[in-house]
Amino acid sequence: LKPSWLNFVFSVQCYAAFAFRVDFLMAARGSSQPRHVDVLVVGGGCTGGLAASLLREGFDRQGADGQLDSSTMSLHVWEWARGPAGRMSTFWWEDEKGRRHVADLGAQVFSTPNAGDAEQLRQLGAVDATGLASTTPERPPDWTHLWVPGGLTELLRRRLEVARADDVAFGRRVTGIWLDGGRWHVEARGDGGGNSSVIKHFDAVVFAGTARDIISIEGFRGAVGSDNAAALDRVRYDHRLAVALMMAPQLKVKMETLFGNDNAELDLEKEGGVLGLLSWQDRKHRQHASRTVLVAHSTCRFAASNLQRAKDLRRHPKEMGFEGIVGALAERFEMSVGELQRSILDSKVVHWRQCQMQRCVQLPGSCLEVLPTGSGGPLLVACGDYFAEGNYHGCMKSATAAASAVLSWMGRTVAPSAASVGYLDSAKIDPSSRPARRWNSASDTSSRREDLVKVEAATTSQGTTSRGSEAQAPRPRARWQRKGIGSEPGVSAENQVA
Repeated sequence: LKPSWLNFVFSVQCYAAFAFRVDFLMAARGSSQPRHVDVLVVGGGCTGGLAASLLREGFDRQGADGQLDSSTMSLHVWEWARGPAGRMSTFWWEDEKGRRHVADLGAQVFSTPNAGDAEQLRQLGAVDATGLASTTPERPPDWTHLWVPGGLTELLRRRLEVARADDVAFGRRVTGIWLDGGRWHVEARGDGGGNSSVIKHFDAVVFAGTARDIISIEGFRGAVGSDNAAALDRVRYDHRLAVALMMAPQLKVKMETLFGNDNAELDLEKEGGVLGLLSWQDRKHRQHASRTVLVAHSTCRFAASNLQRAKDLRRHPKEMGFEGIVGALAERFEMSVGELQRSILDSKVVHWRQCQMQRCVQLPGSCLEVLPTGSGGPLLVACGDYFAEGNYHGCMKSATAAASAVLSWMGRTVAPSAASVGYLDSAKIDPSSRPARRWNSASDTSSRREDLVKVEAATTSQGTTSRGSEAQAPRPRARWQRKGIGSEPGVSAENQVA
């Protein structure tokens, strides 16, 4: 080589050595420049919306205290449905005069034993519920139960507004997650209502779907380990059909006769027939002057038998379920099926394959926290009512734990102090000890909240290990096809989520 080229190569080597030395010193002493992190919340239902808003509120508090800089976090929320929904879906119709008629297809109330949470819900527009069926197990009689006149989805949307997410994407279904270079590689389908592929990387991912849905995501089992995956597999939900009927106002007389003067709901589950719960939506402080709206939930027994019959007859279970529920209602109203069908102005059917949670996950704590590459590595959190109980309070409890997990992780990894790492004299630097990422803290001994699950996932052939290696989980060839969650993706334009 010519001398000029030798000088150039020598200069590059000197610069690289200097940059390496500075980079390591900055990591060891705690850089004054906080690392930016991208956080993804998967699921815009009750738990996901709460987790996102609580994360933002906690982040703002720590920012006000000087613990975190406002520029260190980007928050993203991805939801498969066309709006914030989950199992608290609300559908609405407009009549010829533009008046909105609302029906809650899933959960009917927010239930909480906490007076502070109840007051916060009231401030967001909820009102105290009356005339409820008292025998449903997810509604303890000494708790506060609240309606939302505009529909439960309206309040979920407001919680997402509180979150001030940098990116909220509806119609986007997460299909895979893998560890990639110290971050989570997340794949999704659907962007802007289409079916295109979306691939992004995140430092922390919070899964807030049902246990059955998240465990079906490609790569998730390997990420959490076989023991945790097995525990999630054992979560159980019941199975029901829900039908919302917008009917002619002449049927209000029939409704008043059936419900009486004070009842907003009728619990028929113990009868063991077709109808499980009837909820008259007009009595949720909703003005349905030109219509009357009823929501009927089937029994679990009918949903199971209807599904089997539909398979045998090669018919759609929602179509057959609608016929069965309308027939049972006609009998209650003491009118013919044809007469009732002529009074139905519009309808919506949801086949809840995952409805009320029946068996929660057998893991300690209110959420699942996984750190595959040690204390500073990318964070994965799973949360939902299945960690607590099947109501709003259970969602709030798990969402609070998930938000606390992310905030605690950020406090340790975004900008670790020199005291937490220890000052390293430059003469004692061992190049082989250079951390994989500048913001890792190998000596982390921070305490954790009791309601968080610190996972030390065993090394298995299925995936990564907590506080272990960064070995990537093998990617199976088959792609997961989602079969049903929360809102139905095929909702017609006139029955959009409120």
